[in-house]
Amino acid sequence: MKKATVLVAFAALCAMLWSCGQKPKLSGEVDLPDGTMLQLISTTTNETLDTLKVEKGKFSYNGTAPDGIYSLVWEGQQAWTVELSSTPFAIKASTKDSVPSVVTEGKNKDIINKYYEYESQYAVAMAPIQEAIQEAMQGNPAEGEAETMMIAAENARNSFSANLYQLASSNPNNEFSLYLLQTTVTMLGYDQMLELDQALEAWDAAYAENATMQSIRKTIAKEKQLADGQPFVDLTAKTADGNEVALSSVAGKGHPVLLKFWASWCKPCRKSNPGLVKLYATYHPKGFEIFGVSLDEKAEDWQNAVAADNLTWPQYIAGWNVAMETYNVQGIPFTVLIDGEGKIVAKNLDENGLASKLDELLK
Repeated sequence: MKKATVLVAFAALCAMLWSCGQKPKLSGEVDLPDGTMLQLISTTTNETLDTLKVEKGKFSYNGTAPDGIYSLVWEGQQAWTVELSSTPFAIKASTKDSVPSVVTEGKNKDIINKYYEYESQYAVAMAPIQEAIQEAMQGNPAEGEAETMMIAAENARNSFSANLYQLASSNPNNEFSLYLLQTTVTMLGYDQMLELDQALEAWDAAYAENATMQSIRKTIAKEKQLADGQPFVDLTAKTADGNEVALSSVAGKGHPVLLKFWASWCKPCRKSNPGLVKLYATYHPKGFEIFGVSLDEKAEDWQNAVAADNLTWPQYIAGWNVAMETYNVQGIPFTVLIDGEGKIVAKNLDENGLASKLDELLK
């Protein structure tokens, strides 16, 4: 009996020593005050699973959150992307845009460090653009200045997205690559989406049930459904009186219909309205219809913008969830031209492109 007691005590001591020497799942260094709380948020579900406290410029985590990709969020201001796996993950987290964070230990250390390098480059490129946009919003920008800034911002985003897509494509069968693909898939062109869909078919079968993989494949499947030549996807929006009206009440009825998602606060949306007013005046007598869907939160803002911009076509209001679930809308303005048979002709045409297509459809 005494021998058994000694063996149990020895085993407990060994377990304690092993536990003391075990590295945490996640650890890091960061230049933040003691007591700062970091939220551990799943990139798959957006659920906060735990909080970490900064002590003496360091933090660590050895909790029960499942393996996966997470964001460490500091007071809602900044997030670092980290990974939980069977391999300990350690990071020197930077609070400065110009200084990339560095992963010192981790299963996908090299890939994630490259991601942080691209992220820093993007932040540095966007800083003067965002500053200029803020200054312009406070004053009265010169003609074309706002558009120039928007183009510069879009170019920076496209470059960042292209870098992430290339990084992920070069590292298949990898959960962090799936995370990168999820953040970039909506910015891909249709042909590139088809290439990605085919590439994902070759991934290991173990990833088939992965939630991020399923989300990416769902997005691609929706884009296939929305390709030119496919039947339009029906949706329901509300009138100012709260009555529900379906897009199918006008689309597919023998005349072309433009579906436009917009909002009162969206400057590019408002800027495109005068040209659309002119086109409507020209082509509506020939059968052209517009189905306007505002994504405003306040009906009053929507109604004021309709009156200010002299929008005479039928107007409706819906939530972002409607726009995203039906047409994968990630930004506005977003337009879909539908022919008389109810098939999608084109998306996001400019004023001249829309006029040209209407000339074809209304011959």
